[in-house]
Amino acid sequence: MVQDSDTIRISDVSEAVVHGILEVTSDGIWDWHANTGFVYRNTGWYRMLGYEPHSLGNTVFTWENVIHPDDLAAVMAKFDLCLSGSAHEYRAEYRCRCRDGSYLWIEDCGRIIERNPDGSVARMIGAHRDIHASKLLLEQLERRNHSLEQQVAERTAELVRLNEALQQKAEENRLLAETDALTGAASRYRLE
Repeated sequence: MVQDSDTIRISDVSEAVVHGILEVTSDGIWDWHANTGFVYRNTGWYRMLGYEPHSLGNTVFTWENVIHPDDLAAVMAKFDLCLSGSAHEYRAEYRCRCRDGSYLWIEDCGRIIERNPDGSVARMIGAHRDIHASKLLLEQLERRNHSLEQQVAERTAELVRLNEALQQKAEENRLLAETDALTGAASRYRLE
């Protein structure tokens, strides 16, 4: 049974411990001090994207510049929802440009941990996780699914065509059975 004296509060844990926990549970961490504009990124963040540790500027613009142009607007919209207080946390999946020019899918999660007296953001922390392999697998499964759906549609169309041809032949055979082919008169089968 946990008692109040056994409960650990985040305020009781040192910043080094918090950063250590984040580093263990994610590929890269970030710590944004909004009042100064300084952004700390751990070495894992740089390694994940193929950069030398701390080789890029410690600003938000560094982050914005590595986001894929097609993803930037959606990412910023989600980030703004968190900053405005409309969302409890920030969470997005998007592509980041690596040092070699390729793009890596990441999941980015963050929370505001401190606000200024006027309510604006003073500090926010977050973590990046490499989800590239999962995204590629999902894309591959979606392509296979699309291919299978296309094959099913083609087979269904072929079955419909064959069924119509079969019904036409059955009608022709019924007509042949009911009428004499030479005279066109009703056959004994039709009279019965």
